[in-house]
Amino acid sequence: MTARTRTPVAQRGPQQQFLHEAMTELQLGRVAFAERFGMTKRALDNWLMPSGSTGYRDMPQLAWRYVGEVLAWHRQGVPVHTPPAR
Repeated sequence: MTARTRTPVAQRGPQQQFLHEAMTELQLGRVAFAERFGMTKRALDNWLMPSGSTGYRDMPQLAWRYVGEVLAWHRQGVPVHTPPAR
């Protein structure tokens, strides 16, 4: 097993910063965040990679908007319901 290194905050791109801030604000780890937003952990990990990494992927615009909407609701104290598990 290899140790995973974290990208220093000052070197994170807007995508990584947005996701890290969302996870912190919503108090969700990677697995819980991925489950909450209906994505695979692998997709989230790819979005969190530094942009020069081989596995890096741009986050779809839909994901940007959905996470942003949930954060806005969270900040307003609006309850956000999680869809039932399939």
